[in-house]
Amino acid sequence: MASLRLIALAVLALIGHVCLAADIKLTWNVTYVQVNRDGYNNRRAIGVDNALPIPPVFIDQGDTLVLTVFNSLDVPVTIHAHGLLQKGTAHMDGAAQISQCGIPPRESFTYRIHAEQSGTYWLHAHDK
Repeated sequence: MASLRLIALAVLALIGHVCLAADIKLTWNVTYVQVNRDGYNNRRAIGVDNALPIPPVFIDQGDTLVLTVFNSLDVPVTIHAHGLLQKGTAHMDGAAQISQCGIPPRESFTYRIHAEQSGTYWLHAHDK
């Protein structure tokens, strides 16, 4: 009888975990921004929605990150994720010209990445 209860608890835990998984939907507009990190020199950098730093992404295990990126730059761009495992989605890792071709200017692309682990991730743009 006790083993039946354990099995029932395990099934409920599995169902509960699957039911809690969510699609984390984000939309980013990759833009140029002016930065002055040293107080003396302005320079152009790549940001999101006219801001830098780029916002962190919070994901729980089992979630799917659905990130739609619009490229407002004048060069192709990709989005690369640090620390986010790319199990089965290496083509969406955003290493420009290595695992993904760049998103052309004035075009968009939707990344879909299933999270194998929970965490806070830093995603950033590559133009080369």
